[in-house]
Amino acid sequence: MMCQKIMDRKIFHSRVKSEDVTPAEKWLGYLLGPAGALLLNAVLATYLNVYYTDVLKLTTVWGGAFLVVFPIISKIIDAITNVIMGYIIDRTRTAQGKARPWLLLSAPLLTVTGILLFTVPSASETVQVIWVMVSYNLFYSFAYTIFTANMYRLGWDERNGGNISCLLDEGEVREYLDLNGVLRTIPLGFNAAPLAGRLFLVTGTGKYFKNMDADPENNLGVVRITSDGQAADLLWGYRDGGRFTSEFPAHLMSHIARLAVDPENRVVMHTHPTHTLAMNYIHELDEKKFTHTLWEMCTECIVVFPEGVGVLPWMLCGTTSIGEATAAKMKDFRLVVWAMHGIYGAGKTMDETFGLIETVEKAAQIYMLTAHLPRRNTIQDDQLRELAEFFGVNYRKDFLL
Repeated sequence: MMCQKIMDRKIFHSRVKSEDVTPAEKWLGYLLGPAGALLLNAVLATYLNVYYTDVLKLTTVWGGAFLVVFPIISKIIDAITNVIMGYIIDRTRTAQGKARPWLLLSAPLLTVTGILLFTVPSASETVQVIWVMVSYNLFYSFAYTIFTANMYRLGWDERNGGNISCLLDEGEVREYLDLNGVLRTIPLGFNAAPLAGRLFLVTGTGKYFKNMDADPENNLGVVRITSDGQAADLLWGYRDGGRFTSEFPAHLMSHIARLAVDPENRVVMHTHPTHTLAMNYIHELDEKKFTHTLWEMCTECIVVFPEGVGVLPWMLCGTTSIGEATAAKMKDFRLVVWAMHGIYGAGKTMDETFGLIETVEKAAQIYMLTAHLPRRNTIQDDQLRELAEFFGVNYRKDFLL
C-alpha cells in the first residue's frame, strides 16, 4: 500500500500527454530511456570478466572451479527471480500501470549495483568471493531483472508502436459486414488509386497492441479504398472516433509494390524488434553487409529471406517520403530496416510476415550477444551457397563474398 501511494504521486506521472508522440519524446523515451542500462550491460559484458580474472585473480579460487560454478548458480537464481518479478508485475496496480513504477525503480538500482560490481574490497579471498556473488546477483538477478522484465512486457511494440495492415478478401468480408454501410470517410493524404476498391484490416493510430484482443472494435478498423484512391471508407472499427495508423499510407505504398511482385501478398507489418534496432547502432547500414552478417548468424536465415534485407537511412516517420522509399525497396525485398527505428515486413499471411521479422530478430540477437567476442566459428559463404541451392531458393548471389 505504501509503495502504491508513493508511485501514484504526480511527480511520477508520465510527461507524455498525447497519443501523437513528439520527436523529442521518442528520442528521450525510446533511445535515451534504455540507453543507460544497455550501455552499462555492454561495458559489463566486455570488462567484468577481465576484472574478475586479471585484477581479482579469481581463476585461482577453489582450484579454478569458482568461475565455473558461480555463473551456473547465478543463472539459476536469475531464472527464479525472473518468474518472481513477472508475478509481482502482473499484480502491480498503480496510476502508472504495471511496468512504469518498476522501470523507475530500476534506474537507481542499476546504477548502485553496477558500481558495486567493480568495487570489490581488498580483503580476504572469502570476503571477495562473497562480495562478487552478492554484487553480481544484485545486478543481474535483481536490478537488471526488474528492468528487463518490464521491457519484455513492452516487447517489440512499446506503447502505441508498430502497426499491421492486411488485404482482405471481399467475399469473406461480405459474410460479416454490409459493404454499403460506410461509417465515415477518412482522407489518405496520397493517391492509392492502384488499390481502389480493395479492403484492408488495419491497426488504429495511437492504439496499443496489448489492447487488441480485449477491444478489437476500438483498436482496429476495416476500410475500403475509395474509387479515386484519395481516401478510405470506414466499414467497421475505430469506435472511439479514431482513424487508421499514421503509417497506413506507407503500408499502402508497400502493398502496391509487393502486389506487383507477388499478387498473393496480403500483409504489411511494421514493428520495433529490440536486437535488430540495437544492431543498427554498431553495424554498417549497408544492405549487402547487413544481410551477410544476418545470414552468418543462423543456418535458416538465407533460406527464410534469401533476397536479403533492404536498409533505409534514418528518415522522418509518418511521411510520404519514407513511404515512397520503403515501397521502392519492397520491389526487391520483403524486409526493409528503418535505421534506428524498426523494420517493415511483407508476406502472404500474418504467420509468414511475423516469421520473417522473427528470424531477422533472432539473427540480430545472436549477433549482439557475440559481436564483442572473438569469432572462432562462422557459416562460410560456400556453406551459405550450399544451403540456398539445396533448398532451391533464389538468393542474392552478389551479397556473398
